[in-house]
Amino acid sequence: MWNMQPGTYKLELVPSNMATTTEGLEAVLEDSYLKTSTPVNMSSNTTVSFSVDQNAASSAANRFRLAQVSP
Repeated sequence: MWNMQPGTYKLELVPSNMATTTEGLEAVLEDSYLKTSTPVNMSSNTTVSFSVDQNAASSAANRFRLAQVSP
């Protein structure tokens, strides 16, 4: 992400064997730039739109993090 140009992008998370092997598992995609969390579907694709602007934090390599949600 460090080399992305300003613009609008989509991040697609594609789970593989998550629904059947990890029953009850929940996760969120955390955006450290916007300070938001988006639920991630563990049985089908999740698409998240995001923008990169002139702020270096918007294209930081560690902007996004996938985190497990504790029940």
